[in-house]
Amino acid sequence: MSEGEEIILNAAASALEPYDASKDSVPGLILGIQAMLGTAWWIVGMFTYIKNNSNDANLQTIAGVDTFPILWWWERLGEKAEEEETTPKYQWIAFSLFF
Repeated sequence: MSEGEEIILNAAASALEPYDASKDSVPGLILGIQAMLGTAWWIVGMFTYIKNNSNDANLQTIAGVDTFPILWWWERLGEKAEEEETTPKYQWIAFSLFF
C-alpha cells in the first residue's frame, strides 16, 4: 500500500467515526463575536450619521434642529401625517432603523 492510499484510507476511517460536538466551541465563539460586533455597530449607528454626498442635509428634527439618528427616528415614529398623505413621510424608514 502506498503512502497516498494510506492517507486516503485513514481520512475515510476518521470521517466515519462519530463526531463529538460537545467539545467543539468554535461555532459558539463565532456567533458570540458576531453578536458583539453587530451590537457595537448598531450602537455606533444610533449616534453617527454619515452623509452619502457632501451636499446632503444633516438629520433634523421636525422643528429644524440638527440631531442624532436615534433622536431623529424616535421623533419620526410618532410623526403625524400631513393632510394629503395617508402615512407620514419618514415613518417607515424610522421604523426600519428602530431594528
